[in-house]
Amino acid sequence: GDGKSNSPKYCVHAVHCNTGTVEASQALCPAMERDRMRVLITRPQPEADAFAALCTAQGLTPIVSPLMEIVDLRVAPDLSSTGALAFTSVNGVRAFVQKSDRRDLPVFAVGETSAAEARKAGFRQVRAADGDVDALAALIEARWSSGSGEILHAAGATRAGDLVKALEEKDFSARREVLYEAAPVESLNAEALAALKSGAPSLWVAL
Repeated sequence: GDGKSNSPKYCVHAVHCNTGTVEASQALCPAMERDRMRVLITRPQPEADAFAALCTAQGLTPIVSPLMEIVDLRVAPDLSSTGALAFTSVNGVRAFVQKSDRRDLPVFAVGETSAAEARKAGFRQVRAADGDVDALAALIEARWSSGSGEILHAAGATRAGDLVKALEEKDFSARREVLYEAAPVESLNAEALAALKSGAPSLWVAL
């Protein structure tokens, strides 16, 4: 043959889902026009639509097909002994505010994203840790008196770390309420499957 490869050429790009910034991290072929680029967004709602809007604003074509669904377990939290709330995800905040109109309780959030969601929901006493369960437990230890009431962790069925155990080891009264679960979606939708089958190198995937 003439030494030319018939295999498709791809560009590798990094999509920063938190800010919507799209950057070329490594170019293996010449850059393509943005109006040809599509982004397959598989994160749950409502983040999927929010990120899709950011992609559209940057001239990209989003294809929204979440592979995970946040399911409300319809459990009413018992707040009779609760002195403060702990959130380890934005979904925990959303699940709680759907089930209770209490906004007077102090909030300890795992990070600034969860803290911002709590403030948006109407909580006024909100403190944010540095992004993991250990940091959140340390923040509560520094800012909360063990005699001021129980810490209620509004959580999902699947968790990274055990906040209640970490707090109990520090002699705090803590309890977990599972208010939601993340359920897998069986398949991508028809639009997403068609985009993948097309074999076009201008498709990015945002998790």
